[in-house]
Amino acid sequence: MTNKFTFFASNKDGPKIVPASRSREWMDETTSRFAYRCLPLAMANAHGWVLLNPVDFTAMWDGGTGLDSVKVFTDHPSHKYLPSSMFGYGTITWHSGGVFQTPKGISLWIAGPPNHIKNGIQPLNGVVETDWSPYSFTMNWKFTQPNVPVTFKKDEPFCFLMPIDTSIVESMEPEIKWLVEEKDLYSRFSMWSKMRDAFSKLKREKDPEALKQGWQKLYFHGKEPDGSVGNEDHRTKVKTKPFTDLRDK
Repeated sequence: MTNKFTFFASNKDGPKIVPASRSREWMDETTSRFAYRCLPLAMANAHGWVLLNPVDFTAMWDGGTGLDSVKVFTDHPSHKYLPSSMFGYGTITWHSGGVFQTPKGISLWIAGPPNHIKNGIQPLNGVVETDWSPYSFTMNWKFTQPNVPVTFKKDEPFCFLMPIDTSIVESMEPEIKWLVEEKDLYSRFSMWSKMRDAFSKLKREKDPEALKQGWQKLYFHGKEPDGSVGNEDHRTKVKTKPFTDLRDK
């Protein structure tokens, strides 16, 4: 199966598409950047591509349901890809600027940038069957508070793209079992749980070695509680490829 992921741009003025960044401003500002110790958080941040907002603007919702309930203020009112109020009900909409195509069976999860927090507004997620569709899609955010100005800067990510195999969800056979009855898993979990409690106690007691270590790194390093390798394919970074521009070649 080919893994070609292609964007067919309708013109040159559409949003830029770049690999998603691992970094988040609020994570950078945590003490010693400790938020990055949560590997699942950092991996989610970078697990796809993002569309970048084309121009600075500030928008505000007055609490109404009509198209005119959202106002957009910008120094670039004529920009073709300036977002606008298209659907009412306190939403604002960006156009993607073209058509995405993915391999057979692969769709796109369309969302806001993971863990990218903005006061007064939140992204609306969607799944698009880009393996056949000749249609473009929009990215929509919904205001959560009226009369609160929300600013997006130029080149700030507003849309996150992650390829997914939608057939996997329906093929899963969900079940619930007691952890204690899965002997091997329970043993490994119990070992880790006791180690975590002991480490937390040492930190509370200001143990120098525990404070120096900072946090337990077993999952971060892909190791089992006994220190053995948990998964040879464990990842701590995602190396998403940039789009190759083949226009006018």
